[in-house]
Amino acid sequence: MRDDATVYAPDELKTADEKLATAKDNITWEKYQAVLDQAPDLNASVIAVKEAVVSKQTLAAAAAREWTDLSEQVPKIVEALQSRVDELSKVRKLPPEVKKETLETAKTELEGMKTTWAAASAAFSAGQANDAADKGRTVKAKGEELLKQLGASAPA
Repeated sequence: MRDDATVYAPDELKTADEKLATAKDNITWEKYQAVLDQAPDLNASVIAVKEAVVSKQTLAAAAAREWTDLSEQVPKIVEALQSRVDELSKVRKLPPEVKKETLETAKTELEGMKTTWAAASAAFSAGQANDAADKGRTVKAKGEELLKQLGASAPA
């Protein structure tokens, strides 16, 4: 549990370690009543570590599952957006629902999305599923919004 706690609950582990060290010192100095008095706090700290680890592992697992979906959807959205931007950049006259400023903004936002998606992929590869899923959600939402502004629908 200690290895998981160092990753998922370092603050809670530090608190529990400090209380354990105090208890050990009291044992060394034969202050047994102090050990007994501090036992409930030490126990509560250990429980807090365990609960934090389980909670954060559950969140990480959920983020990893979400990442699986995002890793399929987002590249398709980025590709569709790139295609739409390229298509609109080649026409002489934009469709009435698309303003020139909207297209220019989409071009800039698309590059930002690509950068954020690369960072999300790197975060997932580094074992940071929560961060990756957060960034992936951001890219997906922005992509869907831009596609709508450019008169296209998100890929299925």
